[in-house]
Amino acid sequence: MKLKYNFLINEMGDNYIAIPTGEGVIEFNGIIKLQEKEAFMIEKLNEEITEEALVKAVCDKFGSDEQEMKVRVAEILAQLKAEDLLV
Repeated sequence: MKLKYNFLINEMGDNYIAIPTGEGVIEFNGIIKLQEKEAFMIEKLNEEITEEALVKAVCDKFGSDEQEMKVRVAEILAQLKAEDLLV
């Protein structure tokens, strides 16, 4: 799976924002406010990646608990699917 549009991540204080690029600027028409782990996931989802590989990448980068990350990644992916942002 991957994002329907590429997103550029910008850090703003303690938060991050994802801004669509290319076609996404016209079709998405908005930004996404994120926390650090979510921003990392969005960066990873700019390229094709499996859910399992995404969980592993987040755990490797942040030293997160794998079970907790499985739940959080599933939540993020569900939100992105609901917004029709995944292909």
